[in-house]
Amino acid sequence: MGDGGGDAWLRRFEGEPGPLYMRLLAALERAIGEGELQPGDQLPSQRAAAQRLGVDFTTVTRAYALARARGLCCTVCYTCPGQVAPGGLWLSEPAFQRQGVHS
Repeated sequence: MGDGGGDAWLRRFEGEPGPLYMRLLAALERAIGEGELQPGDQLPSQRAAAQRLGVDFTTVTRAYALARARGLCCTVCYTCPGQVAPGGLWLSEPAFQRQGVHS
């Protein structure tokens, strides 16, 4: 299980090409693939990520929605079965299995 993840992975956003929401999604996928983020890590809130990156709230909303659709994160922390994260997203174990990352 991860130790909280933090938002250090957001720095990867600057090095990604493409539309802002896709850059954020690519940064998240790369952080997962390289082991910077672990299953159970909580993502920064949409508002906090938007402020940190200097982008619109809806940009982060769109990126996080795609991350959820791809199964990278969910609103239920897998390490705490049955507990819903109010307003939060956690990285899901299946995302790491698909990417070949072992925690």
